[in-house]
Amino acid sequence: MRIEREATGIVNFEPLLIPGLVQIGDYVRALMRVCNVSDQDIDSRVAARLARQAILTKDEAPRLQLIVDEMVLRRVLGSPKIMARQLRRVLETVEEATTTLQVLPMSLRGHSGLDGAFTLLDFVRNKPVVHLEHKISGLFLEEPDQVEFFRAEADTLSELALSPAKSAELVATIAREHDRE
Repeated sequence: MRIEREATGIVNFEPLLIPGLVQIGDYVRALMRVCNVSDQDIDSRVAARLARQAILTKDEAPRLQLIVDEMVLRRVLGSPKIMARQLRRVLETVEEATTTLQVLPMSLRGHSGLDGAFTLLDFVRNKPVVHLEHKISGLFLEEPDQVEFFRAEADTLSELALSPAKSAELVATIAREHDRE
């Protein structure tokens, strides 16, 4: 949370989940339940996840680039109604000038990002870092060659993905599909 607040740019690639910075509380709760988080820990984790989103509304919000696999939009966590609300929240966020979303369509059949999520953070005063997260730990990569590897990966995924406009259209379509379920 601390380094996100200092970031001037964030690139978040997610092949499995809606990115944390745009998750709604019900989605986070559903995620915590399927990941076997104890009931007593869920509320505090939801609050912490939602508190991170404050960076998106500060005066100098970071540039946020979200790249997700289409399956992220289609995988129902909680209920179809929760997913529809979640996807509308994503669309509201990308209406902000500092946030973009691109979707890697299932028609690609595969892409180099299928092996895991990553977040690339840029700063004014500090070197960029990459954050890799797993269930019980996280890893920060700071070596220039590691950071450049993930920057190139983000560029490649962005080139393969739908444009931001087409991505927004797809998100809206899938939200309507969830509403009808």
